Amino acid sequence: MRLPDRQVGYNALISRNELFCVEDRISSFIAKRLSVIDRTERADGSVAVRYPGKYDFDDTLSGHLEFCLKYEGVNLSVLAALFEQRGADELQTWLDSKPGSRYARVCGHLYEWLTGKTLRYKLPPGTDAVPVLDEKRYFTAPAQRNKRFAVLHNLPGTPAFCPLVRRTPALRAWIEKDLGARIAHVLASLEPELLERAINYLYLAETRSSFAIEKDVPDSQRAERFRRLLERAGEDMPLEEQTFVEWQNVIVPRLRAEVSYRQKQNWLSRPGRSAHAADYIPPAPAEVPSMMEGVVNVGKLVKSNTYPAALAAACASFGFVFVHPFFDGNGRLHRFLLHHLLRLGGFTPPGAVVPVSAAMERELARYAEVLKHYSAPRTAMLDYRLDSDANFIDIKKQPLYLYAFFDATELCEFTFACLERAIDQDLADELAYLRAYDSAHQLLTRWLDAPQPELEKLIRYIAQNNGRLSKNKRGQFPLIGSDDIARAETQVSEAFATYWKR
Repeated sequence: MRLPDRQVGYNALISRNELFCVEDRISSFIAKRLSVIDRTERADGSVAVRYPGKYDFDDTLSGHLEFCLKYEGVNLSVLAALFEQRGADELQTWLDSKPGSRYARVCGHLYEWLTGKTLRYKLPPGTDAVPVLDEKRYFTAPAQRNKRFAVLHNLPGTPAFCPLVRRTPALRAWIEKDLGARIAHVLASLEPELLERAINYLYLAETRSSFAIEKDVPDSQRAERFRRLLERAGEDMPLEEQTFVEWQNVIVPRLRAEVSYRQKQNWLSRPGRSAHAADYIPPAPAEVPSMMEGVVNVGKLVKSNTYPAALAAACASFGFVFVHPFFDGNGRLHRFLLHHLLRLGGFTPPGAVVPVSAAMERELARYAEVLKHYSAPRTAMLDYRLDSDANFIDIKKQPLYLYAFFDATELCEFTFACLERAIDQDLADELAYLRAYDSAHQLLTRWLDAPQPELEKLIRYIAQNNGRLSKNKRGQFPLIGSDDIARAETQVSEAFATYWKR
């Protein structure tokens, strides 16, 4: 008779203890009939791993926790939920029986860090210190030593907000490319006049795209206010509630300006959906201040020598939009925070901005998908009710640990992909366009006697229509004859030939 596989690890703990947690990305099983580990990567990014019988262990809490830390990594959400439900007794027994165990000590340290409670423990003499996160598996913050447990605390956040990022081959490759140095090199190579025009494009593209993602068409004053805010990104200012409030007041219409973090529960629904269904329900208002402190702490890692600035900026900026501290403007603020932290960490040169929102706008479906991977499973777990007018929401249970801890690897990979596209495609395309335009302008000014605004418009229209002036636009140039139009079309086509082949 075939023996059934035994589920172990984090998902086994969730199931057996009915923990209020999103499933771990890894599902582990002991399959005694196997002789080697069988690992299956699923299309949704989850992983199923079946271990041979030699990996089996006693069916105890300490057995599962040791297996988790040894083979599955660190899942703070599951640990926080578990420690809330089962208390300290079993951990205390584990520490008493095996005081030198690295896994018991890490669990003891995490219990105290997550709960604020204290365990009874005495470290055996000569015990070596061990890290919470394996540096080969995760990107880690500068370690702080917990002398009681001889544990090196290298988590990047706080007990209220701590995203983890795995060292995937894709992230390692992007970091080795040094995209920040690449944009600095490109801009430094430009002559002053072209540099000024390129930077003007970067700000304009970022402003337009950040509003377009929200399906918002700002008036000229709001657009200009946002651009001026982008120019201030990276200023040395305290990242605190008042600063975020000031930024929010710049970005949103004046009637939607807020004076503090939200004091009420908010939720998001797509247009056209039932008024009684939510796509995302952010954390409870009472949790916002502590979570935002955690977001700020993660953001400070942009100045760390050990944590890549782009990863810290991505984790903090996406964390901001997950906390959703305001009723309006959170999406634009999340992207502005990304720019602020990238410049603060030296990734973006002073005075410049990477048009990452333009890249995100082109990858809007993927952008929505990575946001949904965080929001959908959490919202699906909540038991909530909206009143008949959808003005009030009642939620039965909404623990902090459901929101505070998550795997940010996919978010960081998406951010790097957008940064690379913005640098290598969007910026490169704009520079190629400006050079083609300058070439066409130089050719036409040699012989075509026309006012500058008219000449610039003619070049732009011909370039936009692949070398031909359309009949609809022809009427805007009554003083330029047909032969001159044909000559202009030929020369603009010559100037833009290389650009169109890109």
